[in-house]
Amino acid sequence: MRSRLPVKRSVFLEDLNQLLHREQTALLRVQASECSAERALNVRSAQDYGARIVNHRLPYRSRRADGSTAYAPVRVRG
Repeated sequence: MRSRLPVKRSVFLEDLNQLLHREQTALLRVQASECSAERALNVRSAQDYGARIVNHRLPYRSRRADGSTAYAPVRVRG
């Protein structure tokens, strides 16, 4: 029987390009959705990816001194 060692939780760095791609794909799916439930799901996905991009340690959407961001995400409504 294998012994179970404690798992070290490491802070991993998500691939920023993959997050950007998934956010854009979700936004395109929002536009193409005919079903409101599907649209709502894709809106939530796009917002989730957007939040992960904002919180990413690389400064793609970091806040400037005036509060604006350089590649501000589009606001998505469901």
